[in-house]
Amino acid sequence: MAKRAARVLVADDDCHTREILSRFLGERGFDVATANDGELALAEIVRFQPDVVLLDIRMPNMDGVECLQRIITDGVDCGVIMISGDADIDQARETLTMGAADFIFKPFDFEYLETSLLAKLLTMGRP
Repeated sequence: MAKRAARVLVADDDCHTREILSRFLGERGFDVATANDGELALAEIVRFQPDVVLLDIRMPNMDGVECLQRIITDGVDCGVIMISGDADIDQARETLTMGAADFIFKPFDFEYLETSLLAKLLTMGRP
């Protein structure tokens, strides 16, 4: 039986960022879904059941910090890697303390992003 591709949800209000990450991850064999705000991300988590969520901090309707809190409170079994264009070290520290696996600043170092994503999948037993 073939192993399913790891699933990654990209939640970011910037369509260009969603497209770039979707293409990058798709080319590396990941199954990718997207959402443009935190509320839609939570709905997509239920539908898509991602292994990892790439979650932007600043989004309309529900920001990434509140979405991360809901993921944790709801006991969702997925890893979360925060992404942001704002180099706010205190906010990065806060989300890591809350339970995010990593915090990656834009513009992306794609090699680091892939390494962080694969490391999280390995720690979850989902290579």
